[in-house]
Amino acid sequence: PELRTGARMPPVLDLILTGSLALIMFSLGLSLTMQDFAQVIKDRRAFVIGCVGQLLMLPLIAAAIIFLFEPSPAIAVGLLILAVAPGGATSAFMTSLLKGNLALSVSLTAVCSLLCVLTTPFLLSMLIPVATGGAISIAIPVQQIVQSMMIVVVGPVAAGMLLRAILPELARQIKKPIKILAVVLFAALLVGAIVSQIDLVREHFAAAGLFTIILNVSTILGALALSLVSRVSARDGIAIIFECGLQNAPLAMFIASSVLGQPELSIAAAIYGVLQAPVTLLLGYLIYRAGYNRPGPTSA
Repeated sequence: PELRTGARMPPVLDLILTGSLALIMFSLGLSLTMQDFAQVIKDRRAFVIGCVGQLLMLPLIAAAIIFLFEPSPAIAVGLLILAVAPGGATSAFMTSLLKGNLALSVSLTAVCSLLCVLTTPFLLSMLIPVATGGAISIAIPVQQIVQSMMIVVVGPVAAGMLLRAILPELARQIKKPIKILAVVLFAALLVGAIVSQIDLVREHFAAAGLFTIILNVSTILGALALSLVSRVSARDGIAIIFECGLQNAPLAMFIASSVLGQPELSIAAAIYGVLQAPVTLLLGYLIYRAGYNRPGPTSA
C-alpha cells in the first residue's frame, strides 16, 4: 500500500521539534560524566542485557505486532521508527522512583542514544520490508539519518558533558531549567503536530493508541522476562524495564518528519508520547509491588 501523505509539518513546528530534541539530549549530557560510562564496565552483564532489550528485542516486538495485526502503512512504519529510537530521558527519573539502578539507567540511555546513530537506519532498512511482507516501500536515507542524528543527538550530549566538565556549577544550575524548557517545548510540539495532522489523527487515533499501548506493554513485559531469565538484580531489572518501556518519542518524530519528510509517520510517536509515561509508570509500579524489588544476584 501507498503511504497516505498528510499536510507538511509547519516550519515552526520543525524548528520546535529539533530544538526540543537537542535540549533533551543536552540536558542528558549535563547529567553525565565519564564515570557513568565506566559504570558500563562495572555492570557489564546488566548493561548488555539492557542493550539487547533496547536495540534488538524492542524492534523485533514492533515487527511482530505489525506482522500479526497488519495496521495501516502510516502506523506500521511509525511504530518501527518509534521502536528503533533509543530510550527516553525520563527513564532515569522513573527508575529512581522505584529504587532501580540509576547509574545503569543513565548509562543505558546515553550509550544507546549514541549507538542508535548507526543502528536506526540499518534496522529501518531491514525491518520495514520484512515486517510488512514487502507491502510497504519507503526509501531510507541512511547517510542523512546518520548526519542528522549526529547533529541533534551526539552533538548536544557532548556539549552538555563538556560544559559539566569545564563549568560544573553552571551545569548544575541550568540543568533543571533546561529540562523544564525541553518538556514545555515538546508538549507544545505534540499539540501542534496533532493539530497540523488533524485529519490523519482523527482517522488513526484509536488504532494508533491501541498499537502504541500494545507495543509499550509488550516491551515492558519482554524486558521483565529478559531480566528474570538473565538473573540480573531487581534494581538492574527495573532500570532495564524503564529503558525499554520509555522510548524517545521526540527523536522518532524528528526522523519521521524532519529527516524522512513524512510527518504522517510521526502520528504513532506523538500519541505514544502522550500515553507512554502513565502506562509505563503504572505497569512498572505493579511489577514492583508484585515483589520485583528484592535484592538479587549481582550483575558483574
